[in-house]
Amino acid sequence: VLSLAMPTRWLSGLLTLDAATVTSFGNGLVGGQVEIMHDEPNTVESPFTFFVTGTITNEQMSDNEDAGFTTSPSGLADVGLPQAWRYHTHAGFQTDFRQHAAAAPGDTATWTFTVTPGLYRVSATWPAAGVVPFTSPMATAAPFSVFNGPTASTNLGTFRHNQQVLPNDFTADGTTWEDIAQDLFRITGTTLTVQLGTTSTGTVLADAIKVERVAGLTAGPEVRV
Repeated sequence: VLSLAMPTRWLSGLLTLDAATVTSFGNGLVGGQVEIMHDEPNTVESPFTFFVTGTITNEQMSDNEDAGFTTSPSGLADVGLPQAWRYHTHAGFQTDFRQHAAAAPGDTATWTFTVTPGLYRVSATWPAAGVVPFTSPMATAAPFSVFNGPTASTNLGTFRHNQQVLPNDFTADGTTWEDIAQDLFRITGTTLTVQLGTTSTGTVLADAIKVERVAGLTAGPEVRV
């Protein structure tokens, strides 16, 4: 609920609902409740509440078969083959995903997005543990990295997630999602890249990534010496 104090006469201006004050209902639809308080104690209508909704168009998803997805080493492999990123078609977002058995860091799965500069919420999804006969337990610290540009650009951080547990931050587009980080990512160019690495402590799952542009970039104060 976003509350506003209303003066005796009129209230006018621009009301902005951001990621902290809205609820996501999936497919880009968000909404939030607004509450307006009147400063006259005898006003029957105070508080006046209403609900507003809108559609976010600055939202993208990339699944593990989309054009923006790549693996290193590249290529598909069925269960039982020694190739790194095994491909499965019976679970996960849009009923497919990739898995990599426990291994020293080196192999990667990468999702690349063309974006408008701004502040981004980045989220991942993966299927439940036990959906395939993995050769090693699910990773409890799968390493997801987010880059401001391609992977050769600035690494904004590596965040480790327990893939033995289903994502549970929010539900949208027919699945559950886990935010890569609690904070938003500042992207200054036109490319946002997410990369999942391997870990020697468990199997990692590469499924789908969602990015949502929450706000534009605000110029900082100009400092002259």
